[in-house]
Amino acid sequence: MTLVAPGQKEKKLTVHSGLFLNWPVYDARFSSNSNGAGLNIDFYLNCKSKIKPKFEVNYNLFMTQETYVVDIDGHTTPDKNGTACILIGSVYHLSKKTEVSFNAGPCFIQSKIHPGIKPSLAIYPDERKIIKLELSLSNIFQPNSIGGNPFGFISFGLGIKLY
Repeated sequence: MTLVAPGQKEKKLTVHSGLFLNWPVYDARFSSNSNGAGLNIDFYLNCKSKIKPKFEVNYNLFMTQETYVVDIDGHTTPDKNGTACILIGSVYHLSKKTEVSFNAGPCFIQSKIHPGIKPSLAIYPDERKIIKLELSLSNIFQPNSIGGNPFGFISFGLGIKLY
């Protein structure tokens, strides 16, 4: 007769939460956006393969000045004092302590929806994967009249395992 104790069963879901520092790297021709901080929560669906589904929700704040950029035709580019993204994608485990992921989904800037992508690299310094160091590049495709360039920022942060 065999019994399975709750501690012996593998969890179906793993949840991480993290704090990030953000650096904008590209935007329209000129932007008054500067560094900021972000908060995210990641949900991993555990399965036996090296590729696992990932769902992420994040919110990023940027320190902006109250300035508006206007081109010759009177078009403006909005300040991005906050962005929120809901992303879904997959994670590939390179090793026991390293993973890469690629997520895509809707991002919100000033109540407008834009598509976004976010590739990232995560390293777990401990064996139990409780602490996570993550480096990512968020790219939000936001068509605007000045330049039409996407908005992108690099994030570096520290996450902890919640469940």
